Amino acid sequence: MKRAILIILLLVFLVAGFFGIRFYNKYYGNNVEKEGYVLIPHEASFKQILDSIAPYIKNKESFESVAKDKDLDKYFKAGRYHIKKGTGNSNLINMIKAGNQTENSFRIGDFGDVYQMVGRVSKKTELDSLRFVNDFNTIAAEKGYKNAEDLKEILLHRYV
Repeated sequence: MKRAILIILLLVFLVAGFFGIRFYNKYYGNNVEKEGYVLIPHEASFKQILDSIAPYIKNKESFESVAKDKDLDKYFKAGRYHIKKGTGNSNLINMIKAGNQTENSFRIGDFGDVYQMVGRVSKKTELDSLRFVNDFNTIAAEKGYKNAEDLKEILLHRYV
């Protein structure tokens, strides 16, 4: 009788351990194959998010399953995210849902003119370059300058 109870308990522990390890690997185990940056637009669909992250993860099916469990298809924040090695599915999804984005950094002095700067900024963000230039020109006009190129001098002396 004791032997039968011991065998049953051992089987229960083995089964629980098996499913426990699967659960851990699915939610918290390392699923990042390589580091990189992902840009998720404001109007992105769930499929677009999965396609953006796919080159960086090992097991796409487990990521999709955890993402659906955590409602990533309904709740996400657009932005640029740094995908780090050693990160699990749960941490990646929490980062995207919470909006823990990576900052974009630009050096204003590296550009010949404002329009080159706007081109570089619009490549790293969702901004439309024409709208950005028009808004920049509007700000310059409000400050009493002719155009955004004149405003660049102020930015160079103040922020560089």
